[in-house]
Amino acid sequence: MDEEYAKQVCSFMGWEPTSIKVPRPAPDPATGQQANNPGYMFLTFASTSVAASVLAQVMNPATGSTVTMPNSTKPFVLSWASSTPITPSTSPIERTTTGPNGAAQPAFPKEYSIFVGDLAPEASNSDLVAVFRNPVLGLRSDREPKFIRPFLSCKSAKIMLDPVTGVSRGYGFVRFTDEADQQRALIEMHGLYCLSRPMRISPATAKFKSQPQGDAPPSTTTDDTWKHQQQVRAILSNLIGPNGEQLTSTDPYNTTVFVGGLSPLIQEETLRTFFAPFGDIHYVKVPVGKHCGFVQFVRKADAERAIEKMQGFPIGGSRIRLSWGRSQYKAAQAAAQAAQAAAQAAQAAALQAQLQASPPPPITSQAIELLRKLGLS
Repeated sequence: MDEEYAKQVCSFMGWEPTSIKVPRPAPDPATGQQANNPGYMFLTFASTSVAASVLAQVMNPATGSTVTMPNSTKPFVLSWASSTPITPSTSPIERTTTGPNGAAQPAFPKEYSIFVGDLAPEASNSDLVAVFRNPVLGLRSDREPKFIRPFLSCKSAKIMLDPVTGVSRGYGFVRFTDEADQQRALIEMHGLYCLSRPMRISPATAKFKSQPQGDAPPSTTTDDTWKHQQQVRAILSNLIGPNGEQLTSTDPYNTTVFVGGLSPLIQEETLRTFFAPFGDIHYVKVPVGKHCGFVQFVRKADAERAIEKMQGFPIGGSRIRLSWGRSQYKAAQAAAQAAQAAAQAAQAAALQAQLQASPPPPITSQAIELLRKLGLS
């Protein structure tokens, strides 16, 4: 757990500290190795009220319980710092120091980021940094050989993870301290491999969030959460399926999830890895050229949880759309009804053919006499 992990934790929890400080411990006397942290770190926030809200979010004074840290089994242990290693300010970029010539200089170098998409599920932050610092790792025999100067100002990389499943979202960001390296990476690194997949490089879009006043959360986050919950609630209750059929969650036999908006690069095994954390899967089907897929779970509850957690999840550079697939029970029932109707039609056709092949016997003389008595000619 290093500074990069701390940044991911803050992002997952919705915290916006003005600074993150992880002290560097002394090397181990026996082995000479240096750990990533001394067992603690410091988060500095814009105000005391914001810091208090963070403490209240993870610590429950009544029960003494705490929230578990993302991607870990360890609980949060937060408390007020007795001394602050860095003076709080509105932004770390705004802190200045005095240079050799007496001019004010920023205490933290400015960073330039790029977006990296189509990442393999097994790719890590260190893998991403390694391929930028040594681009030879990204070359493959099926591509034209070329020389790319290492990006020495590549500072760090951050692959976005799902806070619930811990699975990679398939994209991330790479930071540079040199703007020239950033601009060169946009051109030269596009299409190079990071492990098993070629990378898709594009400029990173900056997102500016208004600082919350006091304990009030940002309105944009609240609105987004509300819209997501409404969308999931509609999907899990009653909607129109991908083929126009009426699909409801009341069918206890329907465990099939329809995956729309799927990238054509995604194969069945790749799609399975994204849904496997939610439960046992019967099968995964990705029709060729349809930009969609189907995931059938063993249990309905697992399918419901997958729809709730994976709605809008980016896979292969595109966000997927989830809904209920066609119920296998209803499909089997319709097939049985169609087979029964076909059997009845065949039986009627056979009876008609039999009547045509063997005409009825001639009328006897007794029957003719009876018809005459009844006045029938």
